[in-house]
Amino acid sequence: MRRFEFSEGGSNKFWEIAQNGADLVIRWGRIGTQGQSQAKSFADVAKAKSALDKLVAEKTGKGYVETTAGAAPAVDTSVKVEKNIKQTPAATIAEAAAAASDAGPAAAPSPVAPPPADVDLALDMLPPLPSLAGST
Repeated sequence: MRRFEFSEGGSNKFWEIAQNGADLVIRWGRIGTQGQSQAKSFADVAKAKSALDKLVAEKTGKGYVETTAGAAPAVDTSVKVEKNIKQTPAATIAEAAAAASDAGPAAAPSPVAPPPADVDLALDMLPPLPSLAGST
């Protein structure tokens, strides 16, 4: 049986519902009491399931929270998530582009200096690579 509870202000109520084939059993009352119960029969299992889903949606819409073991935690829908996104107006971007083009071409990066003349970069000065023959 699925159990829902509502505790706000002076209210401290429970509401339970279970489906048994094409029948629904509903029990409600104040927490700590046996409460009342009612059985409802439907034409088929699918109609009973549809009614169960509708009743659960009504109760959760009124603020009831499911407390059944293994139930998904309640989602607080009152919290709004806002993203702080800094946006640059198009006019500012255009002004920056115009200012850059008025300054003329950007200075070319300095070329990489060649190595000093006393450094010999001949490949024959490198040590030989180890042989891969016979290794696995």
